[in-house]
Amino acid sequence: MNREYFERCMGQTLRLEPRANGPDGLPVDDDWTVANIDRAAQSATLRNVTRGGEVVVGFDHVRGYETDPARGQGFGFLSMLHQITIDRDGRITGRPLPVRPGAAPEPQFNPLVVDDGAGNRLLTWESRDHGLPHLVEGEARQLFGTFIAVCDALRHATGREPQFDAPHDIRHEVVWELTPDHRSKHKLLGGMNGQHAMQVLVLTANRARPGIALVNAAPPVALDVDTNHPERSGLQPRLAAEGFRLHWVREEMVGRRRGEGWELVVENVDGQRVSFRVPSSMPNVDPSALILMKRRA
Repeated sequence: MNREYFERCMGQTLRLEPRANGPDGLPVDDDWTVANIDRAAQSATLRNVTRGGEVVVGFDHVRGYETDPARGQGFGFLSMLHQITIDRDGRITGRPLPVRPGAAPEPQFNPLVVDDGAGNRLLTWESRDHGLPHLVEGEARQLFGTFIAVCDALRHATGREPQFDAPHDIRHEVVWELTPDHRSKHKLLGGMNGQHAMQVLVLTANRARPGIALVNAAPPVALDVDTNHPERSGLQPRLAAEGFRLHWVREEMVGRRRGEGWELVVENVDGQRVSFRVPSSMPNVDPSALILMKRRA
């Protein structure tokens, strides 16, 4: 599981699968949280909320993250590749889970990688990847303003016209987004000109409409500014008039905020697509770099 998904877990209450072994050797269904992320060491600190104690795990010790809708917003599961054990003295350790003999080979996927201007999305559909029915379906994700780049990339890659079908009347091939570990799939929702919506992104059998220019979806260049730049430049009042709320977000929290419906503020400056960042070296700001993001109010 990559750093972005650990960042999405920050502040959430998590359960482990498989469950940790407790002090008496039996599985315990404790609550955990991600207490710290060390990007340089490619590791995260898991804190046991139920009984205390911490353990450091590598990004590659965790298979994936899934929401826990039965418990509500802010809850989830971590699927572990390591067995976590809680000793009688409170020390917490982890060891790799043994490979099950005779396990069936996992399906291989070849997703279309689309940079939507804020990050990579791994998109696929059943006629492209026949292993899709074997994946667990996670919570659907809102495209918001990224729908233009995503749809243009699909047109360019497939020659087919994408559209949004009503969730109760899906008549075409659903476009799925895969998690980075290829362990789960998620529908993509949009169709309301960048607003929150429930229509599902699909690929039709119709030929892609001619004459539609592809959106430049190359990653934006980060422009270093100060915290007063949005107001001073007129950016904040203009986006507020368009119905957006702006917020400076710590760089390590950008992935989590995207999952909550926020998106990078990207503007065209002298013919170049730029995002806005307050560098960590600037006096009187957060020790972490700050990234400007927006969400519809």
